[in-house]
Amino acid sequence: MNEPVEIDQDDPDARERRVKKEVKPWHEFLFEDKRLSWGIFFLLLNFVLFIFLVMWQGISYIDSTEERARFGDMFGAVNTLFSGLAFAGIIYTILL
Repeated sequence: MNEPVEIDQDDPDARERRVKKEVKPWHEFLFEDKRLSWGIFFLLLNFVLFIFLVMWQGISYIDSTEERARFGDMFGAVNTLFSGLAFAGIIYTILL
């Protein structure tokens, strides 16, 4: 384990240097590893394609316009999710 560090009484900044730790912002940690960022990208891409295929297959079996509208309303939460992801992307871009 870590041994205690003696503080030099003559150096007023010694305690600050000992206590102060470097903390990275979350976005630097998340995208520091290129494999992780590409993995997240492909995971989100596969999710979007899956939702698109489910909607495409579901809507192809429905004939009436009213039933198609009800089917589309089932994916309102997905619309909210994509809006949130777009907003998070804008915030991330601002932080860069």
